[in-house]
Parts: sequence; C-alpha cells; structure tokens
Amino acid sequence: MKAAIFKSKNVITIEEIDKPTIKEQGDAIVRVVPACVCGSDLWYYRGISEHNEGTIGHKFIGVVEEVGPAPVKAYMDILLPAVLEGRINPGKVFDMATDLDHIQEAYEAVDERRAIKALLKVSELQ
Repeated sequence: MKAAIFKSKNVITIEEIDKPTIKEQGDAIVRVVPACVCGSDLWYYRGISEHNEGTIGHKFIGVVEEVGPAPVKAYMDILLPAVLEGRINPGKVFDMATDLDHIQEAYEAVDERRAIKALLKVSELQ
C-alpha cells in the first residue's frame, strides 16, 4: 500500500509499505478514504521540531476493515457510513484538494498559507 513518508525538512515522499496487521487486542485496521494535511505537521516539515523518518498523518476519515478482539465502540458502524454517504456533513474544512501523489505540494501550500487544510484524496486501490 502507499503511504506519505516524512524524509527530512521540506521533503515528503510516497512509498510502498507493508499492509498493517492486528497485533494487540485493541488494534483496528482502517482504510483511509480522505486525509488532510494538519497544521501541527508543519513544525517538523519546516524543521522547527524533530521527527523521525517514517509515515506521517493523523487527520483522516476511514472505513474500519478489521478489529482486534477488544470491544469496538458501537457508534463506529453508524457514524462513518453516515459521513461517507453525506447524511452527516462535518462542514467545509478544506480549501485545497489533491491526490496522494501530490502530497508535497499540499504541504507546501499549507506551509506558505495558500491553504488552511488540504484534502488528500486517496484511491481505494492504494
């Protein structure tokens, strides 16, 4: 599968990584549908704070594909489809949209204040 990888200051690449597996009882595997660049990511993107090389990103909407044996909150099966089907509108929060292959441009746009939030459209094949 493809993932955004932080390499160093101002450098983000797209790389193939192994698909996740359930390791702990409370784990869940979530297929990312859309994702976005968050302002807190800019600290290490700009080189202001330290960040190890590796996968990045923490703002997304996804579909729970698999869960560990621990109980899963009951609302997940209702809330996620409602948002994805448009029955619940979380509001317009993105002012830029791009695909995963152009994530570097999204980080640059947010960093340069040309965008506040950038939506990353993730193909279901990735």
